[in-house]
Parts: sequence; C-alpha cells; structure tokens
Amino acid sequence: MKVLLKRPFLVLLLPLVAAILVWYALCRPDAKEVLPSAPFTARVLLLTVPEQHPHTLQAQGRVLSLTDSACASLAGLRLQFSFARDSLSEQLQQGDVVVARIRPGRANRGNPCEFDYDTWLRRQGIAGTAYVASGRWLWVEHTTLWHPRAVAERWQTALQRHFSDSGISGRNLAVLSALALGERSGLDAQTRRSFAAAGAMHVLAVSGLHTGVVWGALMWLLTGFGLLPVLYGQHRRKVFNALMTVVMLWLYAFLTGLSPSVVRAALMLSLFSVAPLVDREADSYNIICASAFLTLAVSPLSLFSVSFQLSYAAVLGIVFFTPRLQKLLPLRNRLLRRVWQLLCMSVAAQLATLPLTLWYFRQFSVWFALTNLVVVPAASIIVYTALFFLLCTPLPWLSGKLAWLLDKQMLGLNTFVQWVESLPHSVAVFSLTWPMLLALGAAVLLLVVWLVRWRWPWLVACVLTLGCFAGLHVARLHEVAHTDRLLVYNTPHSVVLLHRQGRRCLLLTDSVADAVRVTEPYRRQQMLCRPEVLPLTDCSASWHYAGRSFLLVRDSLFAGRRLSEPLSCDVLLCGARGGRVAAEALKIKADTVLLLGCMSERQRSLFKETAAETGTAGVLIDLQQGGVVFQDAHRVSDVGIR
Repeated sequence: MKVLLKRPFLVLLLPLVAAILVWYALCRPDAKEVLPSAPFTARVLLLTVPEQHPHTLQAQGRVLSLTDSACASLAGLRLQFSFARDSLSEQLQQGDVVVARIRPGRANRGNPCEFDYDTWLRRQGIAGTAYVASGRWLWVEHTTLWHPRAVAERWQTALQRHFSDSGISGRNLAVLSALALGERSGLDAQTRRSFAAAGAMHVLAVSGLHTGVVWGALMWLLTGFGLLPVLYGQHRRKVFNALMTVVMLWLYAFLTGLSPSVVRAALMLSLFSVAPLVDREADSYNIICASAFLTLAVSPLSLFSVSFQLSYAAVLGIVFFTPRLQKLLPLRNRLLRRVWQLLCMSVAAQLATLPLTLWYFRQFSVWFALTNLVVVPAASIIVYTALFFLLCTPLPWLSGKLAWLLDKQMLGLNTFVQWVESLPHSVAVFSLTWPMLLALGAAVLLLVVWLVRWRWPWLVACVLTLGCFAGLHVARLHEVAHTDRLLVYNTPHSVVLLHRQGRRCLLLTDSVADAVRVTEPYRRQQMLCRPEVLPLTDCSASWHYAGRSFLLVRDSLFAGRRLSEPLSCDVLLCGARGGRVAAEALKIKADTVLLLGCMSERQRSLFKETAAETGTAGVLIDLQQGGVVFQDAHRVSDVGIR
C-alpha cells in the first residue's frame, strides 16, 4: 500500500489496463470484416512514403471516394496498398492522389505459425490490404500533407537522402538510416538476421537507447560540459534547461519519424526533465507509469504492441535490477566501473524481457552481453557523429570528413556483428507454450519479490517455479520428438512442402529461399533442426505418406499432351502456372485435390470449372484459404522425381 501511495500513477495505470483488456475482449476491433471480396475502383490518397520491396511498393493510403455506390461505406478507410513495381510506380510519393482498380486481399496466407499481420494492421487503424496491378491506376494530383507524422517522414526521407549523397551506400547506409533515423525499410533479410543473432537488434530500432544518448548530450551541453551544474536558487536557468531539453528531445523524435518507441522515450525523458521545475524528486517508477498511462490513454491498443511491452519491460528491468547487480561487484576504477555498469544494464534488460523475447521471437542470443559491451557504446558514438554531421552540413570540407568517418564506423559495427553471429552457438532456439510462459514470468516476478523482501520462502518459490518450467520444457520436447506431420504451404510464387519427423524435417520445394523463409516460424516454434532440402525440378513428384499416395503435378510435364493410361492417387497437388491443366486432360483420379497458392488465377478458375463439369475431382481444396496439414505417425516413403 505504501508503494501505491508513493506512486499515484501506478494506481491509475492498473484500472486503465484492466479496462482496456475488458473492452478488447468484448469488442475486438480487429474482428470486423469491412473489405469486399470483389475488386473496386477508388480515389486514393497516399499517406506515407512508399517503401520499396522486391516486387511491390507499399504505402498506407486513405480511400477518398469510390465509383461504386455499393461500396460507398469504404470511403475514409485506411488501407495498406501494394503497387506492382514498375517505372511508373517507383515515382509515387507521399501525398499523391491516384485513381486505382483495387483488389482487396489478406495479408496472412493461413500458413502454420505465421505472424498475424492482419490483426497487427487493424490495431494500427488499417482496415486491410489492397493490391494494385501495373497499368490499373492513374495519377491525378499531388497534395502536401501537413499532419505531424507526414512532416516527420518527409524530414526523415530528406536526411536519409543527405546521408546517401555524402557517399555512404549499401549495408552501411541501411544500418545508419535505421540506427540514427529509425528508417528500416532498406535493411535486407541477412542484415536483420545478423543483428538478431548477435543480440543487437534493439540498436536498429530508434528507442530509449538513442533518445537517452541525445538527452545525455543535451544535459552535458546545458551544464557547460558538466562544469556548471544548476544550483538550487537558479530557477530561470532551471526552466530554460528543462524547456530546451524538452524541445530538442521532440525535435529529435521528429527527425526519426515519430516512431512509437521514440515517442515513449521522449515522453519519459520529458517528464524526467520537467520534474525539477515543481521541486519534486524524479521517481523513476512513477515516471515510467505516467508515460505508460498517457500512451495508453491516447492509443489504448498500444498495450498489445510488442514494442510497447518490450520497451517498458526493459526499462523497468534496468531501473530495478541494475543497481542490485552493481552491488555484487563494487569497483573503484572508473573505467572498470563503467564496463561493469553497462554489463549489468544489459543483463537486467535481458532478464526482464526474457519471457516476452522467447514468446514472440522464439530465440535467444547467447552472446548478448559481449555484443552490448561493444554495440551500445558504438551506437552512442555513431549517433553523436551523425548529429554532428547534420549540424555541419553548411561546411562541406568538415561534413565530408565526418561522412567518411561515419562510413568507417558503420563498417566496423557491421563487421563486429557478423563476427559475433559467426561464433559457435550464437543463437539458441527456444519456443514457449502458454503454461511455460506463465511459469517463466512467475519466476521472474518471484525473483523481484525476493530481491525486495529478502525472505527465503520467495527464493524457494522462485526455484520451484523454475523447476516446473523445466518439467514443462521436457514434456514439450517429448511431444515434439513424437510428432509426424506433412505441411503444404500457401505461397504465391513457389511450391513449398515440409515433412517433419520429430525434430528432423525435409523441404520439398522449387525455391529454396522462399521455402526457408516461409517455414521458419513453424520450425522455430517446434524447435526443429536445420532442414534437408529436396529440390523440385520441372517434373512431377510422387510419394506416400500415412497410407496415402500423393502426386504433385506441374504443367511443364503435362501441358499439351494426353496420357496413354489414366493415373490415380489419393491426393493431387496441382501447381500449374501456364498451360491448360484440367482433370479431363490429365486423366488423374484423386480423392482430394489441392490447388496450390502458386497456381495462376486463370488456371485455378479453369480447373474448378472443368472439375465441376466432369466430376472427375474429389474433394477440392483451394490453398488460397490457408495451408493444409496432414498428421499421422507414418513415414514419408518413395519420394522421387519422375
């Protein structure tokens, strides 16, 4: 009770969180379907800077008006638009108004353990996704958007272009843009994987670390490099320092695109800076709760955001665990004390976020402490250098030297991260179930209570909870070791099948890169070993599984020819992208027919029409509705290419 009275925002935060959970359970905002299934024509305003992807350009947009009166209710909705990438779409900008023929769709493809992107979009206020093909849109006009986030994104794009014009390019530019500006669209999959494996992914998301660096620099400058501290009677100087700090913090938030993590960090540090103006001692826990309260009051669904949960868990862990860990090894040497403090902060943040990290990402960086000892100081130096480079833009001779220095710093950072990734056992894959998550979270909370109360029963309870967690993990490993499944994935450009026996798995695919990427969430969730790959060429493949015969048909073998003898199988997988593939032409009798996601729309409709007319197909399953899982305790045998 004393803790609650000393921290009033905690008293307000708990009922607010409870109200959000009750409201979300009763009326989920992501459960309502608002998009029609048929294409429609609309006038669209692009709200964000288009991001370039391998095959598309993606941008958020608002539907201004529609030509079809039946869809008039869609006016005003925000959608995630994907324009087919070509020379015209690459010229699209934020604020462009286009008339487009829109094909609504689902971001999720219904594959096992995939990220629920549809729900994530709806929590961001985006109703769904829409695809615009080449030649199916027309540019109308351009209008300048002046809402804060649009202005911030324009600043961010201009600064990124300034880094590029200074000679920084490639991976160095992508990592610098993410680290200093929060612009991560240029990061490729390999770079993200390297930083995640090394435990340095947090430096690529501009958050409390980067905002704290800027705040520390401001405090250092406003106090005359630490030589002129603010005295008790200097009220005007105290007000000036606080106002300057708040203004510069939010200016930096604008420079980084007003990302949610930066806004939360800027809000916490602003409260911390303003506290001395009312002659109050800044209480860390009260400020954290106050910033969380204000964030949830403005955006209630932020409670379900992974970044919100991880950032506040990390901050609470640093505030609580760091001073207690530092007391374990008191050091007099200033340099060693700094290193020990940084190590304690890294361990504290990792300990507080461990349940969430394992639950959401299903992996743990083994060398995180070594990484943070180098990456955190390096990130601070890079942020200082980048800010100094931007301030020295009017001095070309100096900005050129700083650009060269930035390029070398980024090269050193990337090289170190890749070296840590190459260390043995750099990543430990570890998946949690709901009971395991609750047990691990309870163990962390019991450890916190023991460190506060220093009563041995709490420590014993913590150890027993960890024992329960270990038992649940052993039971899960036993379940994984005795699981046998065949998974057929819904992928738009390739054929992907995964067969697993225990922790071993085999990929049957015609695109290894797509197969590894698409199956990774399931393999992590099930803690599977590195997959073996069986490439599929332009032929058919047949095998037996769980007493059923499977036949994969590709048009390169069967298009344009008739078979002399009819074929039969239990399950037919049809993945044609060209040529007329129909049941009457193939003469294949099958109890179940799967139309793979890579099959073209034209061939899909032709197959369905022919199958309905002739009645040759059995149960027809369209994988565009989601992947299919076959489960049994038998082996896949006779896998071959014919």
